[in-house]
Amino acid sequence: MKIRLTENQYKRLLKEDDSDFLDGNVNFRNIGNKIDRTISKLFCNLVKSGKYSPNELTTENLKSGTPNQKPTFRRLTKRIIELGGYTQSEAILLVYNYVKLCEEFDLGSDNLIIGCDKIIGLPLEFYGKFSHYVNVEYSAYVSGWSSGSGEFYTTSYNDFKDQWENGDVEVTDNDDGNIDYECYDLYWEPNWDATYDNLPDQDFDEDEIHVDID
Repeated sequence: MKIRLTENQYKRLLKEDDSDFLDGNVNFRNIGNKIDRTISKLFCNLVKSGKYSPNELTTENLKSGTPNQKPTFRRLTKRIIELGGYTQSEAILLVYNYVKLCEEFDLGSDNLIIGCDKIIGLPLEFYGKFSHYVNVEYSAYVSGWSSGSGEFYTTSYNDFKDQWENGDVEVTDNDDGNIDYECYDLYWEPNWDATYDNLPDQDFDEDEIHVDID
């Protein structure tokens, strides 16, 4: 299996990232920050099979809060774990870099120039789940009652009673400002709209960013 990669592209990429993932703060058990022979063979096997094309995946649409909602992403992640015994976070990083190589160097193209061993030593770009604490806003509904009146124009006590029981009377509130309520049985729901709207105003501490590496 071969990919299209010019000599200048190859040299540029070798120099592009000579440091560890995220300035040495993130390390994985089974992969370094460059493509080794095992990863090279893995990527080429994915291409050769014909069943593991990135399809709709791009490096841009993978930058989201929910990449796992994409079926192709889930299928590639599962296959990489099966083939290489990688952790979930390692496989996710490799999926992103596989998609990146397919974009930049036309993996699987009919225009083949050099062998897959030529990608050995190219940098792996970090891709993974970042997280930071957030205050999730909640809203609660409180039930209360005040005094009012049920009114209906009719001709008899019995008809008024019937209309009352049918819920057809006109209910008015005395509007005296006195409302009785109990707070021991509140029904709380997350207020996602308010939470997202107020994210820019919440405290953000770069030292509190967490990177998930299993």
